[in-house]
Amino acid sequence: NEAARLITTNYSRTSSITATKESLQLPSLEKRRILALLCHFHQLYHSASSLAASHIKPAHRIFPRLDHPFKVLPLFARTNLLRQSPLFLAIFHWNRLPEDIATIHNHDLFVSHLKRFLLSEP
Repeated sequence: NEAARLITTNYSRTSSITATKESLQLPSLEKRRILALLCHFHQLYHSASSLAASHIKPAHRIFPRLDHPFKVLPLFARTNLLRQSPLFLAIFHWNRLPEDIATIHNHDLFVSHLKRFLLSEP
């Protein structure tokens, strides 16, 4: 709510915050989080870091009709804490990306295609 007021510079307590948010047409917080998570994972996936080498492994089975060639082996999560970790969630969403987006190496191009894809979903 405060962020919407800051963006519009409308600090009046009597103005409708719902109408302000609708006028901004911002994507939902969930979509913005997924976008940030996948953008960071894309950079990590295409880097030569030790974290990527130790935690990001190619999937054992890739079904060409269902999966993209950059599919990653999902982590095994024994606890809910690990299941909600950023790396686990990033791999979960990464494996569900369409092939035409997941195979883009250029980060800026990836981000623009990903935004278009995420924001077009209902």
